[in-house]
Amino acid sequence: MGTGPGSEEQGPRTPRHGVPGDEHGVAPASPAPSESEGTSGFAIAAFVLGLLGAVVLAPIFGILALRRIKKRGQGGRGLAIAGLALSGAWTLVIAIGIGSVVFTEAERDAGGDVAEGGDLSVFEVQTGDCLQGVTETEAALNVEAVPCEQPHDAEVVADFELPEGDWPGLEPVIARAEERCAQLSAGLPPSPALEDGEIFFYHPTEQSWDTVDDREVLCLLTYPQPRTDSATDGA
Repeated sequence: MGTGPGSEEQGPRTPRHGVPGDEHGVAPASPAPSESEGTSGFAIAAFVLGLLGAVVLAPIFGILALRRIKKRGQGGRGLAIAGLALSGAWTLVIAIGIGSVVFTEAERDAGGDVAEGGDLSVFEVQTGDCLQGVTETEAALNVEAVPCEQPHDAEVVADFELPEGDWPGLEPVIARAEERCAQLSAGLPPSPALEDGEIFFYHPTEQSWDTVDDREVLCLLTYPQPRTDSATDGA
């Protein structure tokens, strides 16, 4: 092949790709890495927000801080991690606090009366218990029980068992509950609470009848206004 001037003296060349802007085909030197930009402001914010219990914002700032620290070589990784940890701790504390309020279980004294208000399973409710917030519903699992000297809008005045056997059907169960609860309530000693109360009852469902052998009917009196006395005192 033909060559340009001086090719015989210089010898063959190794072909290579040039770098744009470099007519000699030599790659320019890479810029020196920049100095650290100091402590990340996001990391500081995550730590402060974590201390203050800002459980929504602290994780956001913490994650952003870790990303920027890795990309830019900033300081503050420990602060970002601490902010995330504090946020997690606050979340746990809040969850425990909410759980203790929502799922506080009622406590009974040595005599079996409710001494501390809280939730009770409907299968643990017994005659003499005073309840709050009773409403008509297709199925109830828990009720709120309170000491009878505290305001309550319902009281369990009697209970009885339905006969053994197969599920008789909803209508026969309700009919028997209405009849028997009226009889049992009428047998209570006269009292202002009894005069103001309206008969209400909890009865088994087909599911509870079959799965937990539930036969119990709870007879209640519900009151139009909260009361602080009991219809079963002296019964």
